[in-house]
Amino acid sequence: SLKANLFACSLMTFGRFGVPIFLMISGYLLLERNYDKIKTYKFWNKNKHLVICALFWAVIGELFVIYVLHSNVTWDSAFFSIIFLKTFDMNHFWYLPMIIGMYVLIPFVSHALKEFDLDTIFKASLFFIVLAYLVPFVISILNFWGYSDLTLEVSLGFSGGKYGIYKKY
Repeated sequence: SLKANLFACSLMTFGRFGVPIFLMISGYLLLERNYDKIKTYKFWNKNKHLVICALFWAVIGELFVIYVLHSNVTWDSAFFSIIFLKTFDMNHFWYLPMIIGMYVLIPFVSHALKEFDLDTIFKASLFFIVLAYLVPFVISILNFWGYSDLTLEVSLGFSGGKYGIYKKY
C-alpha cells in the first residue's frame, strides 16, 4: 500500500542519517588532537579492534550469504570479500572498509587541517563535494536521457568517499 511504502521509505531515509552523524561526531572528537609518530601508532593500536570486528562481521556476512541466502558465492570469492579485495554481496557492508580507511587517515587529516589555511581546505572540500554529489547527479540525469555508459572514473574511495568530506569546522 502507499502508506506502507511511504513509511518504509521514510524510515530508510531517516536511518541513513546515522552514518553521517557518526562520522561528524568522530571527526569532532578525533581531529582536534595532535598526532605525532608515537600518538599515531598509539591511535592505530587502540583502534585495531575495528579491523578485527570488521573481519569478524565480514566472515559472518559471507557465511550468511552462502548458507542462508544460498548464493552462488565461491569460497575464494568469499575469502577475497572478507579481506576487502572484492565487493561484498551484502550492500550495507560498504561501511566496513570505509570506517577502517577513515580511522587510518584520521591522523593525517588532523595534521592537514592544522597546517593548511581555511581557503585551501575549502577549495579541496568543494572539489570533493562536486565529485561526490554533483557529478553523480548529473550522470544520473544523463543516464535518464540515454547516455548509459557514463561513470565517474575519479575514485574518492581512499578519501572515505562522500563520507570523507564530513569534518569539523
